[in-house]
Amino acid sequence: MLAFDIETTGLNFYKDSITCICIYDPAIGKEKSFHFTVGDFKEKRERAEEFMRELDDADQICTFNGIQFDIPFVQVQFKADPDRVAMWLLKTVDIFHKYKSLHNHTFSLDSALMCNNLKTKTSNGYEAVKMAKEGRLKELEEYCMMDTKLTYELTMLPYFNAPEQKTWKKH
Repeated sequence: MLAFDIETTGLNFYKDSITCICIYDPAIGKEKSFHFTVGDFKEKRERAEEFMRELDDADQICTFNGIQFDIPFVQVQFKADPDRVAMWLLKTVDIFHKYKSLHNHTFSLDSALMCNNLKTKTSNGYEAVKMAKEGRLKELEEYCMMDTKLTYELTMLPYFNAPEQKTWKKH
């Protein structure tokens, strides 16, 4: 299962931009970062296409709020074909989206991690925007990769304790 997370300059798919994307799949030893704050248009386009091929090739994808945020952001920013995006969505496991659909309740990744006795996040989205603006790219990459790994760990749990203290068998 390929986990991924994106960092952006804001929440608007059309006005803001992707700064960093990380992917992680320990079953095949995959751990990679894609930066979009440096390089010319051609280099960024090549990185975008390489990332999208990773999604194409994955048997399953896991995200946290990726169905409503990360994947649509990628689609708009990288002008991904809607049929291609549909294939990603069909193979995506998204705890946030699934739980929200079933229980009409949302929560942060950090609160979900705490409720499941997992390591918590090292920063937050607001700080990630600052990291990108200030050129702290290594720190941004480390933060994004940590979120990606934590999303994977949370997704792989057989049971999920939601922040409102409900236990939910995911599979």
